[in-house]
Amino acid sequence: MDDSCDMTMENAIFEPAGTNIAVSNFMINTFGFIGYVEGMKENDYELIIKKPEAFYGATPLKTEKNDQWSDTYHLNNYDHLADSPILYAVADTTTKMVGGA
Repeated sequence: MDDSCDMTMENAIFEPAGTNIAVSNFMINTFGFIGYVEGMKENDYELIIKKPEAFYGATPLKTEKNDQWSDTYHLNNYDHLADSPILYAVADTTTKMVGGA
């Protein structure tokens, strides 16, 4: 499998719909990794992502199960799966005290 974010081809994939596989992050547009199977569009899907220990999955999906090595998501159908991108990377967070809060 190859990602599309660093491709140098004439008809490149529209970047927001692409995928990226790098040491520091994984951009998963699910339809770039998971194929459509005729007749299974309305089936439920369970998606299990195995990840490096320090990586955090940024996505609108809610995890059903997660631990330091994997996240599990439940999706109602293939459209829900295809419309649910996930970015995995080391979380870049910060905190700041404002007015004692």
